[in-house]
Amino acid sequence: MATAFFYVLLVFFAVYGIVSMIVGIMGMQIREKSEILDKHFVIMVKNAEDTIEEILRDEIWDIIHKNQTADIYLVDMGSEDGTLEIVKLLEKSYSFLHGVTMDQYINFLKGR
Repeated sequence: MATAFFYVLLVFFAVYGIVSMIVGIMGMQIREKSEILDKHFVIMVKNAEDTIEEILRDEIWDIIHKNQTADIYLVDMGSEDGTLEIVKLLEKSYSFLHGVTMDQYINFLKGR
């Protein structure tokens, strides 16, 4: 009885392993195809004047040096410092960077 249970368990794990391997291979193919697609980043911030430029420059560097096509939407959640102004300055140099307010982003989403 224990031997039959062992064989059933062995077959179960063998089938599970094969299915997992197939799913993994399919996942790799899907992931490779998705690398070709455009990427869109949405970063929501509030009062990030001290750190936002460094964060954005890191993302911009990655996009440029990996030859990716991407859009970065920085959504300002009502900052009371100069966060959005810093983004607007960077926006002039990088066409894929979009600094918007929360209301502007909501309207953008409604228009899609």
